[in-house]
Amino acid sequence: MADQTFYLAFEQDSESGEWLRLFVSEEMQKAQKWIDDRQSEGVDEAVVLQSSTPEVGGSTETPSTATFGGITKEFLLSINKMHRLIPITMTLLPNVERYEFDRRIYQPVSKTAKKIGQADQFQLYECKVDALPKIRRALREIEHLREGTSSLPGMFLMGLVSTYDAFLADLLRLVFLSKPEMLAASERILSFKELTELGSVEAAREYILAKEVEAFLRKSHHEQIASLEAKLGMPLRIDLPVWPRFIEVCERRNLIAHTNGAVSQQYIQVCKDHNVDVGDLKVGDQLVISAKYLNASVDVVLEFGWKLIQTCWRKLRPEELKEAAESLVIESYELLRIRRFKMVQAMLEFGLGQKRHDSDLYRKMMVVNLAIALKCIGDERRAVDLLAKEDWTAAADKFRICVAAVLEDVDQVVGLMSKISDDQVNRLAFREWPAFQWVVSNTAFIAAFEARYGEPFVTDWETSVEKRSTEEGRGDQEGQETSAHLNRQK
Repeated sequence: MADQTFYLAFEQDSESGEWLRLFVSEEMQKAQKWIDDRQSEGVDEAVVLQSSTPEVGGSTETPSTATFGGITKEFLLSINKMHRLIPITMTLLPNVERYEFDRRIYQPVSKTAKKIGQADQFQLYECKVDALPKIRRALREIEHLREGTSSLPGMFLMGLVSTYDAFLADLLRLVFLSKPEMLAASERILSFKELTELGSVEAAREYILAKEVEAFLRKSHHEQIASLEAKLGMPLRIDLPVWPRFIEVCERRNLIAHTNGAVSQQYIQVCKDHNVDVGDLKVGDQLVISAKYLNASVDVVLEFGWKLIQTCWRKLRPEELKEAAESLVIESYELLRIRRFKMVQAMLEFGLGQKRHDSDLYRKMMVVNLAIALKCIGDERRAVDLLAKEDWTAAADKFRICVAAVLEDVDQVVGLMSKISDDQVNRLAFREWPAFQWVVSNTAFIAAFEARYGEPFVTDWETSVEKRSTEEGRGDQEGQETSAHLNRQK
């Protein structure tokens, strides 16, 4: 059997050598066409150099915010950027100061000054007085760097909440457009002069829409949701455990913006009003924003915003119930692949808890993926119970083989592998699907795979079960690895 291949096309800046873009395709013609298209575009080099991050897939399009599905993709993309950036940055911050001290002070002194003594971890150098101004300047700039880096956690938190605010503006616009009577009930009055300047009813509607969204965003975060509940005629916070944590994140952001992190009476009162446990905090106490707090805050905002989209989508577009479920399955699966198991658990429990399921296909996908997430975070008993509640006998083979893999029933997996069609589960799926991580190291499974496909079985799941780290530790681990790499480079 011929080996399966794919093609990677790279674009590199001719002067700096910086990698600008990456295109991936299973077809050589498409990869070549991408190169031809890039060459013929004649993009201004200065524009290209604005971003140093390679493009995967060759697409630069931003997901449309004109649909609930598009808003979901854009929101998750924005939040997940912060999920990747924050842990690594927070871990690297101490190393930046050490690197600058080494580069600006120690290395020049050790190379040009006379070493006159050393004892244990101490070294003594004799320097010419001419070097003193340069050393003082370097120390002053390092102190500025220390002060600047100490403000970064607060800046991250403000950026996180600002990302949510931008998302909410898009969501509110779509909500108003999906339920025009909400705009019709607006009490805004346009003068004859304003109507004349706007020129049309459509332009007037857009003007009123923008003003309504702007008015919403001027309210506090809890007032925004209360107003949205009133306009939709439905609760948005009932049975929502993440709500108190979301309010605390938003209120802490306000402290950073207005009191430099010092606790205010308003912070304490709003938190108490929304069942946030503030412990023995008192006015004037300084709140510390740690890497752990930031990581948790990213997940809080992601969970709340994502559930808000799903709730509004299902309420305002009941005819798109299947699309809403499909979006939830697809996006949660992507999080499952990058091992954000607790977020997957929260979202799929939410999805399965909905009263209506337009598609049994997507409901079953949620069950299987939730079981995988539960088992990955150590709740194997619940994962087994969840799968046992379903009748899989009439389900498609792709469901049965995944369930067998999660339950570590290798004999059934091998038996189904011999007859399952490639349009249900292909060789790449056996290598990559998270469901198979518990059987990929089994010799019977490997032998069955190699007998069917005539090629060696290789997968990155082979060592993942024992060495896997969940989302709580993954960011810190990656940051430490990056930090160690930076130290080696020095």
